Amino acid sequence: MKSLVLAKTIQSKGYKFETLCLIPDQWGAVSRDYIENREHETVSNHAQYCSVVRTGFGKASLVIGGEVDAGMLTIKPAFDCILTTFIVWDRKPEDKEQPINWVELKTAEDIQSDGDLLKFERKLLKFWAQSFLLGVPKIIVGFRTRDGVLRRLEELETQKIPGNVKRLGKGSWDGNLCINFTASFLDCKFSSFGDIRAHQCTNYATKSLEDHNHEGGSLED
Repeated sequence: MKSLVLAKTIQSKGYKFETLCLIPDQWGAVSRDYIENREHETVSNHAQYCSVVRTGFGKASLVIGGEVDAGMLTIKPAFDCILTTFIVWDRKPEDKEQPINWVELKTAEDIQSDGDLLKFERKLLKFWAQSFLLGVPKIIVGFRTRDGVLRRLEELETQKIPGNVKRLGKGSWDGNLCINFTASFLDCKFSSFGDIRAHQCTNYATKSLEDHNHEGGSLED
């Protein structure tokens, strides 16, 4: 019970970070009153924007849907505010071949020791996998104290995370190994499905997710 309360508290801090960082439209369309009073906004995870992408692992072709937090504008506002300098809502480019400037927002406990570094490095695996699959190029991490006080921000490029972990970190995971394992796993699963149709696979996945949630699991960090 105590661990569940702690998990929900940490999750709430993440939603609060998103509330502080985001605005519902571009700067010119949002009132100054709304921008300056985000600290007092009620935290909610109901409003979400989902991106659907097509990708592949080995022989497996997948359609993946996932929630994305925001977009990043290339022009920064003239005034300086630590939480709103660069996290704003963007728009999709007219050319569908151009990447969308999605941004993923995450929080993590500030690093004070080697143990904290290893813990954060393992969280980076989840950060990277989520953003890599959806084609999110940047991740903004808000480092906080154990009491939830924001200390600093760090901008990470999704594609560089595995290399940085290998060269600069503890090397606790390998991006290529993760991709190769996923490709082999999907190839094995799809081969075992045989002639099962797409809607049956969807029902299987939905039931698995329902069972996971019923047992108290969570897909959110």
